[in-house]
Amino acid sequence: MLDDLGDTPDRVATALRAAGIMGVRNTVRFLNPIVRYALTKVHDARSLDLILGDRLRIVFANGSEAEVAVPEPVLRFLDAFHQGHYPDLEMPAGPA
Repeated sequence: MLDDLGDTPDRVATALRAAGIMGVRNTVRFLNPIVRYALTKVHDARSLDLILGDRLRIVFANGSEAEVAVPEPVLRFLDAFHQGHYPDLEMPAGPA
């Protein structure tokens, strides 16, 4: 599922834009844009996270777990996103 995002960081960003996915920098759970994308694809998941860094951890509703390797272009996208390179993909801040 993550391979479908693209083969460069910019293509990953384009795919997330097309899907309407935004996120928050320096997060590894629900607010992470890759986790948010994966949540749209894995409907029987209880939780997803990127705590392991290079692997997406999925805990299914039945309690079983799986780890999915994160492709290099997606990892490079995340590095750039966390550094502030794709500001249009950042979720807006709440009311001040």
